[in-house]
Amino acid sequence: MLLSTDKSVFFQQIEKDTRFYDLIILPHRVLFTLTPNMKFISIPQRKNRSSNRKLLQGNGSSVLTYPEDLSSSTNISTDSKQSEEVTLLQLREFCHLFQINITDMQVFRYACCHDFDYESARKAIEKSYDSPYLRLRMSGRMVDQFQRRAMLPLPGLRTKQQSQVIYIHAERHLHSSENSQLFIDNLYYLLNDMSATRDDCRNGVCVIANMKGYGMKNYDMDTILQAAKAVEGRLVPTRFTDLLYIDAPKVFKNGWKLLRPMLAPWLAKKVHFIKADKLDKFLMEGYNQFLPEELGGWKDSMELVDDYVDKKIFEELS
Repeated sequence: MLLSTDKSVFFQQIEKDTRFYDLIILPHRVLFTLTPNMKFISIPQRKNRSSNRKLLQGNGSSVLTYPEDLSSSTNISTDSKQSEEVTLLQLREFCHLFQINITDMQVFRYACCHDFDYESARKAIEKSYDSPYLRLRMSGRMVDQFQRRAMLPLPGLRTKQQSQVIYIHAERHLHSSENSQLFIDNLYYLLNDMSATRDDCRNGVCVIANMKGYGMKNYDMDTILQAAKAVEGRLVPTRFTDLLYIDAPKVFKNGWKLLRPMLAPWLAKKVHFIKADKLDKFLMEGYNQFLPEELGGWKDSMELVDDYVDKKIFEELS
């Protein structure tokens, strides 16, 4: 089978012609040969490395070697680590074969977001690996959007499950098509920044939305739907642990009733409508010292934004 170097044509050829690669996965090595179908087989590595090398090279196939450290420092079982390694190797080989240029960290991010399920992660990579939302930078209108303080990170704050926290002050988002797009860009930027390491990916992100003062001037179903797509990980891969709405008014709750059937069931279960004094059920001890003043905390939101924007501009210019 003669395969095109054009990615879109390549994918179409695979769908039409089932003769492709049979991948045999060994720890840290991948053997591929031309066979009638495409499947993944996990077999134990022999103690004698020279025997492994002979086995791999015996029928003239290519051998790709990958780094030994494929797992996060987060505590997980040995069986889980082995399963994750297989998925990561499969995804790396998929990207190699289709000339998809993403980093090892991005591969891990996709895999982690999809619970290390190969098929789900592969489809997500194919769909969104070149999304502009994965390459947002702190410049121009992005800086202006952050300075509105409608959405910002809360450095140092963690949930009881060690998730990082995004804070949304919904009243500061005013409905317009331009504002809606900037709001979504703001969200994707934070999701990328909070998925920078393997532990970050595993621990996920929690969103706290302060709904006090929210009214029809803020209500925007399109922004809500776009944000829901972000939370579901459709365009940028991120694990969400909880979405906490604080003091949500009736107008928003009515909108939520319309939105809920459109969400994935797993996501709908993570949404909670609570009062501010119930945050202790979700957040770490001493959480008040990291919250902004308008939510009963100790931090000035403008200082939080200025510090974060300056830090990201410096890092991106370095």
